[in-house]
Amino acid sequence: MFTAELVSVADTSRKIGVSPNGTTGSIVTAAVPLTLTAGQYYVRVKGSNPSVGITGSNSPSVLTVRARATATLTGTQSIYEGSPATLTLTFGGEAPWTATYADSLRSYTVTAASSPYALEVQPARATTYRLTGVSNNCGVGTAVSGSAVVTVQKVLGVEDPSLGPLVTIYPVPAGATLTVDIDVSLLRDPATLTLHDAGGRPVLNQTTRTRQTILDVNSQPAGTYLLRIQVGDRQLVRRILKQ
Repeated sequence: MFTAELVSVADTSRKIGVSPNGTTGSIVTAAVPLTLTAGQYYVRVKGSNPSVGITGSNSPSVLTVRARATATLTGTQSIYEGSPATLTLTFGGEAPWTATYADSLRSYTVTAASSPYALEVQPARATTYRLTGVSNNCGVGTAVSGSAVVTVQKVLGVEDPSLGPLVTIYPVPAGATLTVDIDVSLLRDPATLTLHDAGGRPVLNQTTRTRQTILDVNSQPAGTYLLRIQVGDRQLVRRILKQ
């Protein structure tokens, strides 16, 4: 009976027996175990009979075993309607990877050359994304896990038709600063300006009684924001793009 054996180049005391798929004449075929650790291995054939075991010599060629793909999906978060959400795919094994993920309606495929990989989605309603598969040049991956729930919130309020035409915001897109002109008297009720990021978190808040207010947004990262302007019982929300 013949069996194959793999011997680690890095540690020759580490030997892995491999059951043959079959023999044809002097040819022995065997499949590399899917659980085999990535690395370099010598290959040899062992023969045995009831009384004497025969161990062949290491082959002159070195077998290189590459790591199979693994992947994990994360990124549960809350966004405002119309804003994107960023999910994260973290890969193991060798690049490039092809991953598949799905929501309740359809399946999607992405290809990545580096890990972690940022995946942008923009659901219209609360959606659960699940990672369903991963592969690389070594074949189908051995471990796939993770899901992300993206909750979509309504915009912070309904625009007051009497206030909307009286507010001008510029420049759009914004750079280091954002100018807000409010063409109403603010002597009785001041204007409260609140800037929210795409996840709904307030990142800037300012109260003013002047018609023109300059907001310093230089420290905010590029992306989409919502600016809520409240004057007394009137309010409006404008979407802002920061470069």
